[in-house]
Amino acid sequence: ALRMMSAIVPNTSEVVQEANRPGDREKLQEELLAAAKLCHVRFGGRMELATESDKCVSRLCFAFEAIFKHGLKSKSIDRLNLAL
Repeated sequence: ALRMMSAIVPNTSEVVQEANRPGDREKLQEELLAAAKLCHVRFGGRMELATESDKCVSRLCFAFEAIFKHGLKSKSIDRLNLAL
């Protein structure tokens, strides 16, 4: 059975709003790298299960979510323009 994961991170609405500004791609990549490094430090080399209840995993989930949202916006606009 599959289980859907969701991360709610406080004070993150500003990051999503900034995703449409110039340099957004680099900012999103930097956030993803920082979150991945935190998870590596926390869980790297351990047999412990990483879950969304841990802050670094929540941050990583949020970084991926922001990247997916950013990518979906531009792709859906491109698809709409191609259809017209």
